[in-house]
Amino acid sequence: MRFAAVIASLIAVVAFAAPPAWWKGTLTISNDSDYSVHHLHVTPAHKVSWGKDWLGSDVLLPHEEVTLSGLNCDEYDIKLIDDEGDVCIVEDVDLCQKDAHWELTNRELAACSGFEK
Repeated sequence: MRFAAVIASLIAVVAFAAPPAWWKGTLTISNDSDYSVHHLHVTPAHKVSWGKDWLGSDVLLPHEEVTLSGLNCDEYDIKLIDDEGDVCIVEDVDLCQKDAHWELTNRELAACSGFEK
């Protein structure tokens, strides 16, 4: 009986602990804005290099979504670029949830110069 109580306590601790560094998860971005996103870069927060374009030759149109997988538990910076080359950078996005979801809205983009209508 004591063994069962210890196991139950360990399960409770593990369930509420932060995920380990090796954890891999997904980020789903829903484009709930009026803008088309032509390039999407995700990099660990404050890193100098942006790395690959997660959209490739695709375009994230308004009211569409894209899911990125294989992301480590970490904070990330996200760079979005529209068809006119306007850039929006969102910093320090915490992706330590099993399946993170981010809704991209006009309000969020309005804070970025170049995306204003």
